[in-house]
Amino acid sequence: MMGKRALEAAEALIAATGLEGRITPEEFVERREAILDELFPTSRLMPGAEALVRRLHGAGVGIAVATSSHRRHYEAKTRRHGDLFALFSHVTTGDSVSRGKPDPEIFTKAASLFPGETPDPARIIVFEDAPAGVEAARAAGMRVVLVPDARLAEEQRRGACQVLGSLEEFDFEAWGFPPLEAK
Repeated sequence: MMGKRALEAAEALIAATGLEGRITPEEFVERREAILDELFPTSRLMPGAEALVRRLHGAGVGIAVATSSHRRHYEAKTRRHGDLFALFSHVTTGDSVSRGKPDPEIFTKAASLFPGETPDPARIIVFEDAPAGVEAARAAGMRVVLVPDARLAEEQRRGACQVLGSLEEFDFEAWGFPPLEAK
């Protein structure tokens, strides 16, 4: 369900749990929204996310967000981290595209929004936490680093160029970035 649009995820959950006829996908999403409204404002960053973003930004690398979340959810999740998210060139949310992941539309749209010429997809590194996102990025011709939830099954970790336990493990030099300058 990770990386899918809310209604698609609800349909999958209801089918997988045998709840057909007891709750509709629309009812599930409505109930879920109330819970998310309470939880999202307390969202924490993934370990290593701040250091990664600051290093990329400091090196002049163009960075963007391409999330399946709706704009309202994205804003609730990132509000308390506004200074960090201000470093991104732009944000593309799930409600700004017509097809959700695993379709590559969100990644191709995000790439097209960088100032100047659209970057070569083969030079783009996508950091993902969901199998549908890995599939979407690969379909867009982009390289993918997967940082999954520890509970994600091994067979769902396939397709990424690299799988990390944490963003803290990202090796900049191995991916062609210059070493940090000594201060």
